[in-house]
Amino acid sequence: MNILTRFTLQYAASILLAVSATGCFTGIESTPKITANESNLLSDIKGEPIEEWKPGKRLYVTDNKALMLFGEENNSGSLQGEYLIYDGVEKVLTITGQEVAEFRFHTADGRKMRYRSGHSPEEISRIGSVAIPLTIEETIVDEVRRRLKGSTFYIMTSLWYDMNEHSFNGRKFIPVKILDVKEGNTIYPVRLLIDDGNGYRFQLFMSVGDSRKAPRSFASLLSETDPRLKYPDTPDAVWNNIINGRVAIDMTRDQCRMAIGSPAEVKRRTDNNYLIEIWTYENGHYLMFKDGILSAYR
Repeated sequence: MNILTRFTLQYAASILLAVSATGCFTGIESTPKITANESNLLSDIKGEPIEEWKPGKRLYVTDNKALMLFGEENNSGSLQGEYLIYDGVEKVLTITGQEVAEFRFHTADGRKMRYRSGHSPEEISRIGSVAIPLTIEETIVDEVRRRLKGSTFYIMTSLWYDMNEHSFNGRKFIPVKILDVKEGNTIYPVRLLIDDGNGYRFQLFMSVGDSRKAPRSFASLLSETDPRLKYPDTPDAVWNNIINGRVAIDMTRDQCRMAIGSPAEVKRRTDNNYLIEIWTYENGHYLMFKDGILSAYR
């Protein structure tokens, strides 16, 4: 196995570990009762089968570390944010005599790139697909854009990103409009540009495919139906607190959970015939309930 192939396999493994490690969200996004969204709107989206790759196909590069993966003949400059334009695939021999598939690309400014997969062309043909680290297939983003752009959905998360990709707490369970769909990052391949209905624009990063239970899948971020329809008896004032991530005295446990998420720890005791429940959050906030009704918070 040559140096490039060995490095590619090791780096690809590290990327998979990174995805696994960052694929878990806690706290404010955890609202299990209201986020049960079984939408399959994007569940069938995936990369093109390798036999359908044609010269001119484009891959978006998410990280400049790709310079090391693609064996660039001129490794100066940056590759992040550039497109690799597919030229074709060839069978090459490694220094050990193994036949592997080498994918050839070029950039808009003429730089030549090559990626050795570590598999023979026959193996890749049998598998039917190839995952090239640190890239996003343009066809995936195009298809998500075709299905979502211009549509209105209800947002199910309060974890928003501004146009500089800084995270902050926004509103949830409100209608928002998808203005456009762009390439995302190494972990989440799709980036949604969104209007909140009041003229404010923000972003969401999203995974695609059939992993509807994933933390950042369409089903966990957006809903095609109004979540409030499940809670017709919730007063307007309480619902306004929920969508803005606030709690108030006399809200129920479920209402508080919808507003600020599930606690990190719950303690229970009895006091003068009341069942006392203390919810503690990782940020230091706590809620105190008496018989399921919020009586104090900090």
